[in-house]
Amino acid sequence: MKIPESEVSMHETAMTGEPEQAAAAEQWKPLGQPVAPWWHTALIVLLLLATSVGSSLQARKGTLAVHHMTQYAATIGYEWVLLGVVWIGLRIRGVRLRTLLGVPHEGWKGLGRDFAFAGIFWVMAMAIIGCLSVGIYLLHHASATPPKGLTAIAPRSALDLLVWFALCISAGVCEEILFRGYLMRQFSFGGKAWIGVVISSLIFGASHGYEGWSRMLLLSVLGALLCLLYLKSRSLRPGMIAHAWQDIFAGLVLMGASHFHVLPK
Repeated sequence: MKIPESEVSMHETAMTGEPEQAAAAEQWKPLGQPVAPWWHTALIVLLLLATSVGSSLQARKGTLAVHHMTQYAATIGYEWVLLGVVWIGLRIRGVRLRTLLGVPHEGWKGLGRDFAFAGIFWVMAMAIIGCLSVGIYLLHHASATPPKGLTAIAPRSALDLLVWFALCISAGVCEEILFRGYLMRQFSFGGKAWIGVVISSLIFGASHGYEGWSRMLLLSVLGALLCLLYLKSRSLRPGMIAHAWQDIFAGLVLMGASHFHVLPK
């Protein structure tokens, strides 16, 4: 999955020639170079795993749903704090945050392309995840009901839903920069993107402990697909859009299921 130099050159030739766009294309050449100190990466991974274990314990105790607004606000704050920590690591290495974002889009045309990438990706990714979910259910006789940790934080009211949207957008932006932009690049040893894809995706799945083991596995697969979207589109923006929409969609589905008493409150 190493990106050929010729592919980069072709991409540069296709661009308008503006300095900023040419510089953005150059960002794909040093894919195997660390973007932050390794101690910094270890700190972030430990923080993610510790938070995952904590949320898993909360889900088992049934304390995640005690105060929805408090939980949402804390999670939004946590997402942006993580992004701030990523920024600090990048600054130590002299790497700009926009380097992780990828090639800048070209106005409305570029924005439309980002949404098109995101839409096509979301449909395909959900088909893959859906098939894997059925396979897990059939092989391990897992419950078809979403895990308690996931249903516990689902929005219940219009106000919940409004803040949930803010949470989903924050997750889409911050987590794509963290997992695909930062961790995938950091672990792409020697320019071999597949190593970064595997490691960052496993960390992505492991960071969602409150959703249970089967969902963590599925999220690892989703993380790998988002990595491929990043490499294909050369931009984090389609992944941000797809990630945020998936979380919003999940919240709407769970809220509707709860309203019609399909799920326990």
